Amino acid sequence: MDVSRKTDDILSLLVATILADKRVYAREIDTFLKAAKKLAQLPDAPVNLSEAKLLLWYETNSDSIKDKLSSSKFEPWLDGCLSRLRNLKGKRYITDIMTEIANADDEFHVSEKALLVLTAKHWNMDIQLH
Repeated sequence: MDVSRKTDDILSLLVATILADKRVYAREIDTFLKAAKKLAQLPDAPVNLSEAKLLLWYETNSDSIKDKLSSSKFEPWLDGCLSRLRNLKGKRYITDIMTEIANADDEFHVSEKALLVLTAKHWNMDIQLH
């Protein structure tokens, strides 16, 4: 599936949030699908993706992201995603979606919090974790 690098990086952050606690719940996938469709509202919006395309993107990329989350590739990979998105005008929106996904299973896991803290720190943002 062909999406822009910016869209790929945004979706990668959202999927990393789903996979961070090493458990995947249907509510997290549902939240990802609903939230990712709203990305068209960003000032410099990525491609508007249908639910079918989002599911295909998830299926195509989730194993690779899962591997990166549990390896020495994690920090360089995350740094690359975040650096490429540094000029995105909707970074707060992205962290809000990540928080929404993390809370979708009613448990804000320490790994999800760590991913959000690293993201906020890289983007020089204050973030409220709840």
